[in-house]
Amino acid sequence: MAKTVKVSEKGQIAIPVEMRRAMRLRRGSELLVLSDGEKLLMVPADRAVEVLLHEFEDLVRASAEVAQEMWGSEADEVWNDL
Repeated sequence: MAKTVKVSEKGQIAIPVEMRRAMRLRRGSELLVLSDGEKLLMVPADRAVEVLLHEFEDLVRASAEVAQEMWGSEADEVWNDL
């Protein structure tokens, strides 16, 4: 779903009603707002960890695989006895 909104003089935007309903946002809901300089991502604060883990699932999986390769070798077992 995509909608165009305008930024007010105070830097505020109105989230379209269809999006608020789909995200179950109510008055007073808190959002985590992230920026990479080119775009914004708004995530309900109470579901931020769940949503962000899903967004970065591939990166997390690849990082875990690299860590396992680096630290899961027999050569590293020598450090366990120190």
